[in-house]
Amino acid sequence: MLNIEGKSSEAKIGKILILVSVMLGVLIILLLAALIMIIRPAGALTGFGLMMMIPLWILISLLALKVLGVILGILALYYTEKNEFSTIYKK
Repeated sequence: MLNIEGKSSEAKIGKILILVSVMLGVLIILLLAALIMIIRPAGALTGFGLMMMIPLWILISLLALKVLGVILGILALYYTEKNEFSTIYKK
C-alpha cells in the first residue's frame, strides 16, 4: 500500500497523510456507530426517547459524511498507486 519509491518527498508525505486520515476515519466511524446504538430509542417515541431523536439524526448525518470522506480517501490512495496525481485535469 505504501509503494513510495521513486516519488517526490511531497508525494510521499501526502500519501502517508491520506493513509493516516483513512485509518482515523475508520476508527471515528466505529465510534459514531457505537454512539448511535447507545442513543437509539428502543421503545415508543415518548418523553426522553423523543428528545434524543435530534442528537440521533445529527450523529447519523455525521456518520454519513464520514463514510463519504473515507471513501474519497480510499479513492485518493488508489489514484496515488497509479501515479495519477492530476486525474481531474487529464485531456
